[in-house]
Amino acid sequence: MNLTQRRFSMLSLLLLSANSAADARTPVFTSEYTDLAKDCRWAFDQNTLTEGQDNALRCRGASNYRLFIYFSAERAVMSVENAQETLVFESGLTLSDYQRGKVEWRIADGRPFAIIARIKNSDKWVEMLEIRGIDSYRAIRGSVAVAGNKRANAEARTLAEQAYVNAAR
Repeated sequence: MNLTQRRFSMLSLLLLSANSAADARTPVFTSEYTDLAKDCRWAFDQNTLTEGQDNALRCRGASNYRLFIYFSAERAVMSVENAQETLVFESGLTLSDYQRGKVEWRIADGRPFAIIARIKNSDKWVEMLEIRGIDSYRAIRGSVAVAGNKRANAEARTLAEQAYVNAAR
């Protein structure tokens, strides 16, 4: 191999290494959605519930995840579940709020790492986009106010993605 060929080989190797390192640092972010009107079913047969007992919704999720939404008299609790974990957060939404809308699953390189759900803050009844990390990204947490904010969805996605990148470092 002559000097020019060796230099070309070394340069090619360096470029491949640089591209691989850049690819490793920049995940591909995508979204999947759970449509609460279409992707949820009652968890229990209404005829088997005792008087006063509340039902729950079981919803399709991304990958091997699913959503469960449990109702009580005045509030709802959403949980993200898979075989390994349950992540729970409370919301001030009512049953009618859960019969519409969507939950966004944020995905990095094909793997879900967070959800974004529109909820009402139970103290002030203000609509917020709540970001919650799942699996090894459970530390991801954030909120974005919806009222008067046309970029709320984009801001919530950016917040989730920045937290993912920071956690991966």
